[in-house]
Amino acid sequence: MLLATLGTTKAQLGIGPVVSVNVTEPVYIDDQSAFAQNWETDYQFGYAAGLAFHHEMFSIFSFQSELTYGRRGKRITTNSLDEGNATHTANYQFVDLTGLMRLSFGSEPIWYYVSMGPRLSAWTGGSGTYESAPLLEVEIEKLDYNVVFQKDQLNNLETYYPGQANRVQVSFIVGVGVMFSSLPNQRSQIEVRYEIGASEFGPGLTGRFGADQFIPNEDLNFRLQTLSVAYTHYFNFSLVPKKGKIKATRSK
Repeated sequence: MLLATLGTTKAQLGIGPVVSVNVTEPVYIDDQSAFAQNWETDYQFGYAAGLAFHHEMFSIFSFQSELTYGRRGKRITTNSLDEGNATHTANYQFVDLTGLMRLSFGSEPIWYYVSMGPRLSAWTGGSGTYESAPLLEVEIEKLDYNVVFQKDQLNNLETYYPGQANRVQVSFIVGVGVMFSSLPNQRSQIEVRYEIGASEFGPGLTGRFGADQFIPNEDLNFRLQTLSVAYTHYFNFSLVPKKGKIKATRSK
């Protein structure tokens, strides 16, 4: 039934770039833990860019997949004397695979839509800065570091090892957007998305700094929530059935 429907409706396929900007905040799984109680969370800015594939199967129903590389992070601060009045800003790097089911309303040249779906992210690295009173006492105003995933790479002050890191992250996205015809055979879309992580970054106090004589271990038992604005511009093709097969030809 589905193949027959696709054969009579000239399903559309769009391919093009997608870019986004985001603000992200950590959410601690155990908000009653000593670490979560002592540290206040704040927003951190990030971005993503990559390639999008938009498959319009019916007039109101479509599927968009995206392969992107981007940055999401966190900023936490404390005034606790135990932690030495510190600010920690982290920027994590990810390769993301996103799949969004979409329900659209409207007609040429403007459509409105709602979307939802999962995102699978590979945590590939990152960097950050740490500022605290104990560091100032040894004349380090701001410590810049890089994330390393091998414990034996934790060999200088400018490294951070996230312990038993969960490097494959799963999250869920809901969004609303508008899509419009910009040029012949081309469409553009702008979407506002909310994303909530479904997996934590690691267990407990396993985040260790190379400067651990000045900085205590960090709680990795958190997930990220993200608000983003994404822009996609894609080139439209028609999927035309031929002799029982579907091939891509440029739509007129």
